Amino acid sequence: MNANKKTHKDILSEHLTRLDTILNGSKFNLPDDTYFEIDRLCSNTQEAMAVLPVMPLVSISRYDLPGDFWIERTTKLEDASEKWAIRNQFRQCIGKDGNIHDEPSPSNRTEEFFEQCRWSSVEEAYAFWDTNVKPKQNKNMRP
Repeated sequence: MNANKKTHKDILSEHLTRLDTILNGSKFNLPDDTYFEIDRLCSNTQEAMAVLPVMPLVSISRYDLPGDFWIERTTKLEDASEKWAIRNQFRQCIGKDGNIHDEPSPSNRTEEFFEQCRWSSVEEAYAFWDTNVKPKQNKNMRP
């Protein structure tokens, strides 16, 4: 590798240093609900998942994945519990059976739907996508 070429780790480190200056420096005073585009900080979802736990002021609600899917934080209306869904742009989500399911409106989601289409953590959702959905996308197939 070219000694002058920056690695992803170098670029990420620079971005995180800038973000730390913004969040903790006296030069800026940002409101609590300020949003940052994480794709400007990390080159991929795995890198973001590894870095974000050390950033206590950052709360991520969505991880974009290659292709037409993303992992998104959801809240169940009945008990305000947080779960994670693998969604696409067509109001559909990937179920634990590996199939695409139409996502009902929040008031019409059943317990069976939550069991089938929600994960307890972003890591669990990503592991499922990485094992079951990504290989099919790489073969130009829909899950």
